[in-house]
Amino acid sequence: MERRLELLGAQANAHASAGQAVEARDALRGSLALLPPDAAAERVAVAAALAELQALWTQEPDDARRLIESERASLGDAAPALSAALTLVLARERAVHADHAAAEALAEEARFAARAGGDAALEAEAAAVAADAAHCRLREDDAAARAAVDAKIANAAALVGLLPDARVAERMQMALWLGAAHCFTGDFAAARAVAERGIRVARGSAQGLHAASFVNLRGWIDGERGRLDAAEADLDQALESAVVSGNVQVAYWAHVALSRTALARGRVDDALAHAQAAAHGLGVIEYSQAGYAVPDSRLAAGDVHGAREALDTFGWVNPGLWTLDRLKAVEIAVRVLLALGRLEEAEDWARRAPAEGGGRRTGVSSARDRAGASARATGAGRRRCGGPDRSRRSFRRGGWRRPSLGRPVSHPRGRGAGRRRPARRGARPSAPGGGRPRRSRGRGLPGRGASDPAAARRAPPSRRDANARRRRRRRACGADRA
Repeated sequence: MERRLELLGAQANAHASAGQAVEARDALRGSLALLPPDAAAERVAVAAALAELQALWTQEPDDARRLIESERASLGDAAPALSAALTLVLARERAVHADHAAAEALAEEARFAARAGGDAALEAEAAAVAADAAHCRLREDDAAARAAVDAKIANAAALVGLLPDARVAERMQMALWLGAAHCFTGDFAAARAVAERGIRVARGSAQGLHAASFVNLRGWIDGERGRLDAAEADLDQALESAVVSGNVQVAYWAHVALSRTALARGRVDDALAHAQAAAHGLGVIEYSQAGYAVPDSRLAAGDVHGAREALDTFGWVNPGLWTLDRLKAVEIAVRVLLALGRLEEAEDWARRAPAEGGGRRTGVSSARDRAGASARATGAGRRRCGGPDRSRRSFRRGGWRRPSLGRPVSHPRGRGAGRRRPARRGARPSAPGGGRPRRSRGRGLPGRGASDPAAARRAPPSRRDANARRRRRRRACGADRA
């Protein structure tokens, strides 16, 4: 039996090194079936590795939870350190199901037990899982709560940073969870440093399954920072590895990130294909970033109703998403609602953005600000046009072209000839009432800035003036479409 166990263990390691999650899972199942009940330490090690594969890589979280609960019941209170390792796996399973509060509590329980047992690597991994769950759980603009979350992330980073690479190699997931906590709270520099270390350690210890994950993470981070060439190189490499090995999880992450980079480059068809592949890969799950990647791509393609249907399918801004992802989902929800003319709902979502982002002001602020600016701009357009039914969105390469904010514009019916023309975007605004009078061509009538606006209203406009006024009115109301 010992020889058989050694063979199955070697097979599991070989498959994991090649990134073959399904084959590694089957080998671990065989090993666990051969282990006797009194081999507690060996059973815990195999069960933890098997449950991790099931929860995170082969999309079998329910099987993982049942396995861990069974093994914990067998251990009882006789081996707290071994029980802590199983508790941590259970915490990760809860995180997969977006039960962030339970995941954080279980991870903290595992951390204290690991510290009592003197296992520094297990303590560091538990701290990283707790930190990632903590920022996901926070959905309010509370400075004290945000500081507590940041303290947890800093503590986890310190614990992982104190470990030598050999100890990190024992529990590679600690670096992945820490990198996610940094990335999805907007600290991209720290996240990339963790990803680089993860790649080095995983490759140095022949853990190909984890190496692909860290390459994926580095590509995701570079995409967020606008380094599209580097991002696509990493993501293409990770996707190719996932296709060859059948790693569903890595393929899913790569497709989501490649959808974002394709949109940034204006390749809408590629973006939609990657987003749909991500949605089909994992289906409708709590933390699926396909829930915003698909509607974003459909919106860019001009399919507004298809974007709304995708948001309906995935629950709009799902609480299971990471912090930065919730901000992206809010922004896309606002833009879709603006396209549909549902202005009040768009403004409501924009007001929720600070809470969905955990009140953060750095790293994730751009998505929140864009969402708020969109709703504010549309509200301004609605006030200018006299009602919501006359204000419309316009599309340019799938995005919303905002009207000028805070600048006086002409009334849609042409009254108010003494007001200034809206300034060009990026131009320095002139002083109120400044600028020399403009005369309408062909009629010698005073135009904007003239001293006799009443005369301008009484005189019939030329066709050229009427067309220009109509264009200004459409721009002010956001009605023209690219």
